[in-house]
Amino acid sequence: MNNNLLHIKTLVGKYIDGTASIEEIAAIHVWLNESETNKVAFTKLKQECKQKQQSLANADWLKFEQKYGNAVKPNKKGKRLLGFISIAASISLVVGVSIHLMSNIQDNYSTILAEASAAEVPEKTTINLSDGEQITLETSHSVVEVDEQGKQILLEDKQVVEEIGDAESSKPGINQIIVPYGKTAELLLADGTKVWLNAGSRFVFPDHFNKQPNREVVLIGEAFFDVSHNADQPFKVITDEMVYTVLGTSFNIQSLPNSTSVSAVLVEGSLQVEKKTLLNKQKVILKPGQKSQFLAKQDRMHVTNVNTAFYTSWKDGYLMLDKNRLGKLIEQIEQFYHSELVISHELINVPTQLSGKLLLDEDPEQVYSALCDLTGMTYRIVADKVVFEKQ
Repeated sequence: MNNNLLHIKTLVGKYIDGTASIEEIAAIHVWLNESETNKVAFTKLKQECKQKQQSLANADWLKFEQKYGNAVKPNKKGKRLLGFISIAASISLVVGVSIHLMSNIQDNYSTILAEASAAEVPEKTTINLSDGEQITLETSHSVVEVDEQGKQILLEDKQVVEEIGDAESSKPGINQIIVPYGKTAELLLADGTKVWLNAGSRFVFPDHFNKQPNREVVLIGEAFFDVSHNADQPFKVITDEMVYTVLGTSFNIQSLPNSTSVSAVLVEGSLQVEKKTLLNKQKVILKPGQKSQFLAKQDRMHVTNVNTAFYTSWKDGYLMLDKNRLGKLIEQIEQFYHSELVISHELINVPTQLSGKLLLDEDPEQVYSALCDLTGMTYRIVADKVVFEKQ
Protein backbone atom coordinates (compact mmCIF):
# COMPACT_ATOMS: atom_id res chain seq x y z
CA MET A 1 0.00 0.00 0.00
CA ASN A 2 1.53 3.33 -1.04
CA ASN A 3 2.02 6.23 1.36
CA ASN A 4 -0.95 8.17 -0.01
CA LEU A 5 -3.34 5.27 0.54
CA LEU A 6 -1.91 4.68 4.00
CA HIS A 7 -2.64 8.33 4.80
CA ILE A 8 -6.18 8.02 3.45
CA LYS A 9 -6.71 4.85 5.51
CA THR A 10 -5.66 6.75 8.63
CA LEU A 11 -8.09 9.55 7.80
CA VAL A 12 -10.92 7.09 7.17
CA GLY A 13 -10.21 5.46 10.55
CA LYS A 14 -10.48 8.85 12.26
CA TYR A 15 -13.68 9.57 10.29
CA ILE A 16 -15.24 6.31 11.50
CA ASP A 17 -14.45 6.88 15.20
CA GLY A 18 -15.51 10.54 15.08
CA THR A 19 -12.09 12.15 15.63
CA ALA A 20 -11.46 13.51 12.11
CA SER A 21 -11.00 17.28 11.94
CA ILE A 22 -12.79 19.49 9.43
CA GLU A 23 -9.59 19.70 7.36
CA GLU A 24 -9.24 15.90 7.38
CA ILE A 25 -12.85 15.45 6.28
CA ALA A 26 -12.15 17.93 3.48
CA ALA A 27 -9.11 15.87 2.40
CA ILE A 28 -11.26 12.73 2.21
CA HIS A 29 -13.86 14.66 0.20
CA VAL A 30 -11.27 15.82 -2.34
CA TRP A 31 -9.83 12.30 -2.64
CA LEU A 32 -13.28 10.78 -3.21
CA ASN A 33 -13.98 13.19 -6.06
CA GLU A 34 -10.81 12.23 -7.89
CA SER A 35 -12.13 8.91 -9.23
CA GLU A 36 -14.75 6.19 -8.98
CA THR A 37 -11.96 3.81 -7.90
CA ASN A 38 -11.40 5.94 -4.80
CA LYS A 39 -15.09 5.70 -3.90
CA VAL A 40 -14.92 1.90 -4.07
CA ALA A 41 -11.74 1.94 -1.99
CA PHE A 42 -13.42 4.22 0.55
CA THR A 43 -16.24 1.71 1.09
CA LYS A 44 -13.72 -1.09 1.57
CA LEU A 45 -11.59 0.95 3.98
CA LYS A 46 -14.66 1.84 6.07
CA GLN A 47 -15.51 -1.86 6.42
CA GLU A 48 -11.93 -2.70 7.42
CA CYS A 49 -11.86 0.06 10.04
CA LYS A 50 -15.17 -1.02 11.54
CA GLN A 51 -13.99 -4.66 11.69
CA LYS A 52 -10.78 -3.52 13.41
CA GLN A 53 -12.78 -1.54 15.97
CA GLN A 54 -14.92 -4.60 16.72
CA SER A 55 -11.82 -6.77 17.05
CA LEU A 56 -10.28 -4.30 19.52
CA ALA A 57 -13.55 -4.18 21.45
CA ASN A 58 -13.67 -8.00 21.69
CA ALA A 59 -10.06 -8.02 22.96
CA ASP A 60 -11.01 -5.52 25.67
CA TRP A 61 -13.97 -7.65 26.77
CA LEU A 62 -11.65 -10.68 26.96
CA LYS A 63 -9.19 -8.78 29.18
CA PHE A 64 -12.10 -7.71 31.38
CA GLU A 65 -13.30 -11.31 31.80
CA GLN A 66 -9.78 -12.61 32.51
CA LYS A 67 -9.26 -9.96 35.20
CA TYR A 68 -12.64 -10.10 36.94
CA GLY A 69 -14.25 -13.36 35.79
CA ASN A 70 -12.96 -15.50 38.65
CA ALA A 71 -14.36 -13.04 41.16
CA VAL A 72 -17.89 -13.80 39.97
CA LYS A 73 -19.39 -16.80 41.75
CA PRO A 74 -22.40 -18.19 39.89
CA ASN A 75 -25.33 -19.65 41.75
CA LYS A 76 -26.21 -22.07 38.98
CA LYS A 77 -24.22 -23.86 36.31
CA GLY A 78 -23.85 -21.74 33.21
CA LYS A 79 -25.10 -18.57 34.86
CA ARG A 80 -21.64 -16.98 35.08
CA LEU A 81 -20.94 -17.48 31.36
CA LEU A 82 -24.34 -16.14 30.44
CA GLY A 83 -23.71 -13.10 32.62
CA PHE A 84 -20.50 -12.30 30.83
CA ILE A 85 -22.14 -12.74 27.44
CA SER A 86 -24.78 -10.25 28.57
CA ILE A 87 -22.12 -7.81 29.80
CA ALA A 88 -20.16 -8.09 26.56
CA ALA A 89 -23.31 -7.70 24.50
CA SER A 90 -24.37 -4.65 26.51
CA ILE A 91 -20.99 -2.96 26.23
CA SER A 92 -20.78 -3.82 22.52
CA LEU A 93 -24.22 -2.31 22.07
CA VAL A 94 -23.16 0.93 23.79
CA VAL A 95 -20.05 1.22 21.63
CA GLY A 96 -22.05 0.34 18.52
CA VAL A 97 -24.67 2.97 19.26
CA SER A 98 -21.96 5.57 19.94
CA ILE A 99 -20.28 4.83 16.61
CA HIS A 100 -23.67 4.88 14.86
CA LEU A 101 -24.62 8.25 16.33
CA MET A 102 -21.25 9.78 15.47
CA SER A 103 -21.49 8.33 11.96
CA ASN A 104 -24.92 9.92 11.55
CA ILE A 105 -23.49 13.27 12.58
CA GLN A 106 -20.65 12.91 10.10
CA ASP A 107 -22.95 11.68 7.32
CA ASN A 108 -25.31 14.62 7.75
CA TYR A 109 -22.71 17.34 7.84
CA SER A 110 -19.41 16.07 6.40
CA THR A 111 -20.09 17.11 2.80
CA ILE A 112 -21.06 20.65 3.77
CA LEU A 113 -18.11 20.97 6.14
CA ALA A 114 -15.68 19.65 3.54
CA GLU A 115 -16.89 22.19 1.02
CA ALA A 116 -16.90 24.95 3.64
CA SER A 117 -13.32 24.36 4.73
CA ALA A 118 -12.10 24.80 1.15
CA ALA A 119 -14.33 27.77 0.26
CA GLU A 120 -13.58 31.44 0.72
CA VAL A 121 -15.65 33.53 3.11
CA PRO A 122 -18.11 35.63 1.03
CA GLU A 123 -18.35 39.41 1.20
CA LYS A 124 -22.02 39.29 2.24
CA THR A 125 -23.86 37.12 4.72
CA THR A 126 -25.04 34.10 2.76
CA ILE A 127 -27.62 31.39 3.47
CA ASN A 128 -27.36 28.10 1.60
CA LEU A 129 -30.67 26.24 1.89
CA SER A 130 -31.10 22.48 1.76
CA ASP A 131 -32.81 22.66 -1.64
CA GLY A 132 -29.81 24.41 -3.21
CA GLU A 133 -31.20 27.95 -3.10
CA GLN A 134 -28.73 30.65 -2.02
CA ILE A 135 -29.75 33.91 -0.38
CA THR A 136 -27.52 36.92 0.30
CA LEU A 137 -28.21 39.55 2.96
CA GLU A 138 -27.03 43.15 2.86
CA THR A 139 -26.94 44.48 6.40
CA SER A 140 -23.99 44.43 8.80
CA HIS A 141 -26.08 42.52 11.38
CA SER A 142 -28.46 40.11 9.65
CA VAL A 143 -31.51 38.60 11.35
CA VAL A 144 -32.96 35.27 10.19
CA GLU A 145 -35.88 33.30 11.64
CA VAL A 146 -37.00 29.72 10.93
CA ASP A 147 -40.57 28.82 11.83
CA GLU A 148 -41.42 25.97 14.23
CA GLN A 149 -42.16 23.43 11.50
CA GLY A 150 -39.29 24.39 9.21
CA LYS A 151 -41.76 25.35 6.51
CA GLN A 152 -40.51 28.88 5.94
CA ILE A 153 -37.71 31.30 6.72
CA LEU A 154 -38.20 34.97 7.51
CA LEU A 155 -35.42 37.38 6.56
CA GLU A 156 -34.72 40.83 7.96
CA ASP A 157 -36.48 42.57 5.09
CA LYS A 158 -39.58 40.48 5.85
CA GLN A 159 -38.92 38.32 2.82
CA VAL A 160 -40.40 34.87 3.33
CA VAL A 161 -38.90 31.79 1.72
CA GLU A 162 -41.56 29.09 1.64
CA GLU A 163 -41.24 25.35 2.21
CA ILE A 164 -37.55 25.16 3.04
CA GLY A 165 -38.14 21.93 4.90
CA ASP A 166 -40.47 19.01 5.46
CA ALA A 167 -41.43 18.65 9.11
CA GLU A 168 -42.96 15.20 8.40
CA SER A 169 -39.64 13.85 7.18
CA SER A 170 -37.43 11.92 9.61
CA LYS A 171 -34.40 13.50 7.91
CA PRO A 172 -34.56 17.30 8.04
CA GLY A 173 -32.92 19.40 5.35
CA ILE A 174 -29.50 20.81 6.24
CA ASN A 175 -28.89 24.55 5.81
CA GLN A 176 -25.82 26.72 6.26
CA ILE A 177 -25.33 30.40 7.07
CA ILE A 178 -21.97 32.05 6.38
CA VAL A 179 -21.09 35.38 8.00
CA PRO A 180 -18.31 37.48 6.39
CA TYR A 181 -15.59 39.29 8.32
CA GLY A 182 -16.66 42.63 9.75
CA LYS A 183 -20.32 41.54 10.13
CA THR A 184 -22.50 39.50 12.50
CA ALA A 185 -25.78 37.62 12.25
CA GLU A 186 -28.62 36.54 14.51
CA LEU A 187 -30.53 33.32 13.88
CA LEU A 188 -33.71 31.99 15.47
CA LEU A 189 -33.89 28.21 15.04
CA ALA A 190 -37.09 26.19 14.70
CA ASP A 191 -37.01 25.15 18.38
CA GLY A 192 -36.80 28.75 19.61
CA THR A 193 -33.04 28.67 20.25
CA LYS A 194 -31.30 31.97 19.46
CA VAL A 195 -27.83 31.98 17.91
CA TRP A 196 -25.59 35.03 17.45
CA LEU A 197 -22.81 34.41 14.90
CA ASN A 198 -19.58 36.38 15.01
CA ALA A 199 -17.63 37.57 11.98
CA GLY A 200 -16.04 34.92 9.77
CA SER A 201 -18.24 32.09 11.11
CA ARG A 202 -20.12 29.25 9.44
CA PHE A 203 -23.11 27.56 11.04
CA VAL A 204 -24.80 24.38 9.81
CA PHE A 205 -28.33 23.67 11.07
CA PRO A 206 -31.41 21.60 10.19
CA ASP A 207 -34.64 23.27 9.09
CA HIS A 208 -36.46 21.48 11.94
CA PHE A 209 -35.73 19.18 14.89
CA ASN A 210 -38.92 17.12 14.74
CA LYS A 211 -38.60 13.36 15.32
CA GLN A 212 -34.89 13.76 16.13
CA PRO A 213 -33.36 12.33 19.35
CA ASN A 214 -31.06 15.36 19.65
CA ARG A 215 -30.98 18.91 18.34
CA GLU A 216 -27.65 18.90 16.50
CA VAL A 217 -25.87 21.84 14.85
CA VAL A 218 -22.30 22.42 13.65
CA LEU A 219 -20.17 25.52 14.22
CA ILE A 220 -17.01 26.74 12.52
CA GLY A 221 -16.01 30.05 14.13
CA GLU A 222 -17.63 31.77 17.10
CA ALA A 223 -21.22 31.94 18.30
CA PHE A 224 -23.31 32.77 21.34
CA PHE A 225 -26.24 30.44 22.09
CA ASP A 226 -29.41 30.98 24.09
CA VAL A 227 -30.85 27.47 23.98
CA SER A 228 -34.56 26.78 24.31
CA HIS A 229 -35.15 24.26 27.12
CA ASN A 230 -36.24 20.75 26.15
CA ALA A 231 -35.26 18.01 28.60
CA ASP A 232 -36.36 15.29 26.16
CA GLN A 233 -34.24 16.57 23.25
CA PRO A 234 -30.71 17.68 24.23
CA PHE A 235 -29.10 20.42 22.16
CA LYS A 236 -25.64 19.54 20.79
CA VAL A 237 -23.13 21.92 19.23
CA ILE A 238 -20.50 20.04 17.23
CA THR A 239 -17.17 21.68 16.43
CA ASP A 240 -13.93 20.40 14.95
CA GLU A 241 -12.70 18.95 18.27
CA MET A 242 -15.59 19.07 20.71
CA VAL A 243 -19.25 18.28 21.38
CA TYR A 244 -21.21 20.62 23.67
CA THR A 245 -24.44 19.25 25.17
CA VAL A 246 -27.14 21.34 26.89
CA LEU A 247 -30.81 21.21 27.80
CA GLY A 248 -31.37 24.94 28.16
CA THR A 249 -28.69 27.53 28.79
CA SER A 250 -26.71 30.44 27.33
CA PHE A 251 -23.05 30.19 26.41
CA ASN A 252 -20.35 31.27 23.95
CA ILE A 253 -18.24 28.90 21.84
CA GLN A 254 -15.09 29.84 19.94
CA SER A 255 -13.79 27.20 17.52
CA LEU A 256 -11.81 29.11 14.91
CA PRO A 257 -10.30 27.46 11.82
CA ASN A 258 -6.60 26.56 12.21
CA SER A 259 -6.68 27.51 15.91
CA THR A 260 -4.73 25.50 18.48
CA SER A 261 -7.46 25.89 21.10
CA VAL A 262 -11.23 25.66 21.41
CA SER A 263 -13.09 27.42 24.21
CA ALA A 264 -16.54 27.77 25.75
CA VAL A 265 -17.80 30.33 28.26
CA LEU A 266 -20.97 29.62 30.23
CA VAL A 267 -23.24 32.54 31.17
CA GLU A 268 -26.29 30.70 32.53
CA GLY A 269 -27.37 27.12 33.11
CA SER A 270 -25.16 24.06 32.76
CA LEU A 271 -22.97 22.95 29.86
CA GLN A 272 -21.32 19.59 29.22
CA VAL A 273 -18.07 19.89 27.25
CA GLU A 274 -16.72 16.70 25.71
CA LYS A 275 -13.77 15.96 23.43
CA LYS A 276 -15.07 14.36 20.23
CA THR A 277 -13.59 10.88 20.42
CA LEU A 278 -14.71 7.43 21.50
CA LEU A 279 -11.48 6.68 23.38
CA ASN A 280 -9.70 8.69 26.10
CA LYS A 281 -12.61 11.07 26.45
CA GLN A 282 -12.26 14.30 28.36
CA LYS A 283 -15.48 15.67 29.79
CA VAL A 284 -16.31 18.56 32.11
CA ILE A 285 -19.54 20.17 33.33
CA LEU A 286 -19.27 23.96 33.39
CA LYS A 287 -20.94 26.21 35.94
CA PRO A 288 -21.99 29.81 35.18
CA GLY A 289 -18.97 32.11 34.99
CA GLN A 290 -16.59 29.34 33.94
CA LYS A 291 -14.54 28.95 30.78
CA SER A 292 -13.31 25.66 29.32
CA GLN A 293 -10.35 25.67 26.96
CA PHE A 294 -9.09 22.63 25.12
CA LEU A 295 -5.46 22.95 24.02
CA ALA A 296 -4.79 20.64 21.09
CA LYS A 297 -1.01 20.47 21.49
CA GLN A 298 -1.30 19.44 25.14
CA ASP A 299 -4.46 17.37 24.54
CA ARG A 300 -5.79 18.79 27.79
CA MET A 301 -8.87 20.63 28.99
CA HIS A 302 -8.57 23.60 31.35
CA VAL A 303 -11.40 25.25 33.33
CA THR A 304 -11.11 28.76 34.79
CA ASN A 305 -13.41 31.40 36.30
CA VAL A 306 -13.87 34.46 34.04
CA ASN A 307 -15.86 37.64 33.54
CA THR A 308 -18.19 36.39 30.80
CA ALA A 309 -18.90 39.89 29.45
CA PHE A 310 -15.42 40.07 27.93
CA TYR A 311 -16.23 36.99 25.83
CA THR A 312 -19.82 37.73 24.82
CA SER A 313 -20.09 41.50 24.25
CA TRP A 314 -19.38 41.14 20.51
CA LYS A 315 -22.96 39.91 19.99
CA ASP A 316 -24.22 43.31 21.15
CA GLY A 317 -21.98 45.19 18.70
CA TYR A 318 -19.02 46.11 20.89
CA LEU A 319 -15.91 44.74 22.61
CA MET A 320 -15.37 45.13 26.34
CA LEU A 321 -12.08 46.80 27.22
CA ASP A 322 -10.06 44.95 29.83
CA LYS A 323 -7.41 47.20 31.38
CA ASN A 324 -5.06 44.27 31.86
CA ARG A 325 -5.40 42.69 28.43
CA LEU A 326 -4.79 45.04 25.49
CA GLY A 327 -3.31 42.04 23.67
CA LYS A 328 -6.61 40.16 23.92
CA LEU A 329 -8.47 43.15 22.49
CA ILE A 330 -6.07 43.25 19.53
CA GLU A 331 -6.71 39.54 18.89
CA GLN A 332 -10.47 40.13 18.88
CA ILE A 333 -10.20 42.99 16.39
CA GLU A 334 -7.96 40.91 14.13
CA GLN A 335 -10.45 38.05 14.14
CA PHE A 336 -13.50 40.24 13.58
CA TYR A 337 -12.07 42.07 10.55
CA HIS A 338 -9.69 39.33 9.37
CA SER A 339 -6.88 41.86 9.46
CA GLU A 340 -3.31 41.77 10.76
CA LEU A 341 -2.53 44.29 13.48
CA VAL A 342 1.09 44.94 14.33
CA ILE A 343 1.92 46.45 17.70
CA SER A 344 5.28 46.44 19.46
CA HIS A 345 5.93 44.00 22.30
CA GLU A 346 6.66 46.99 24.50
CA LEU A 347 3.26 48.57 23.88
CA ILE A 348 1.16 45.42 23.98
CA ASN A 349 2.44 44.41 27.42
CA VAL A 350 2.14 47.82 29.09
CA PRO A 351 -0.81 47.72 31.56
CA THR A 352 -3.50 50.12 30.40
CA GLN A 353 -6.33 51.86 32.18
CA LEU A 354 -8.84 51.26 29.39
CA SER A 355 -12.38 50.49 30.45
CA GLY A 356 -15.78 50.57 28.85
CA LYS A 357 -16.70 49.61 25.30
CA LEU A 358 -15.13 49.73 21.85
CA LEU A 359 -17.97 49.88 19.32
CA LEU A 360 -17.61 47.64 16.29
CA ASP A 361 -18.14 49.40 12.96
CA GLU A 362 -18.64 48.14 9.41
CA ASP A 363 -15.61 50.24 8.50
CA PRO A 364 -12.60 48.80 10.40
CA GLU A 365 -10.65 52.07 10.15
CA GLN A 366 -13.25 53.68 12.40
CA VAL A 367 -12.37 51.08 15.03
CA TYR A 368 -8.61 51.58 14.54
CA SER A 369 -9.05 55.32 15.03
CA ALA A 370 -11.16 54.82 18.15
CA LEU A 371 -8.52 52.49 19.60
CA CYS A 372 -5.85 55.13 18.95
CA ASP A 373 -7.96 57.79 20.66
CA LEU A 374 -8.25 55.56 23.72
CA THR A 375 -4.62 54.50 23.92
CA GLY A 376 -2.72 57.52 22.60
CA MET A 377 -1.29 55.51 19.69
CA THR A 378 -1.32 56.22 15.96
CA TYR A 379 -1.73 53.74 13.14
CA ARG A 380 -0.76 53.39 9.51
CA ILE A 381 -1.50 50.72 6.91
CA VAL A 382 1.57 49.12 5.39
CA ALA A 383 1.23 46.28 2.85
CA ASP A 384 -2.18 45.13 4.20
CA LYS A 385 -0.94 45.30 7.79
CA VAL A 386 -2.21 47.80 10.36
CA VAL A 387 0.81 49.11 12.29
CA PHE A 388 0.21 50.78 15.68
CA GLU A 389 2.93 53.05 17.08
CA LYS A 390 3.51 55.59 19.83
CA GLN A 391 2.51 59.15 19.01
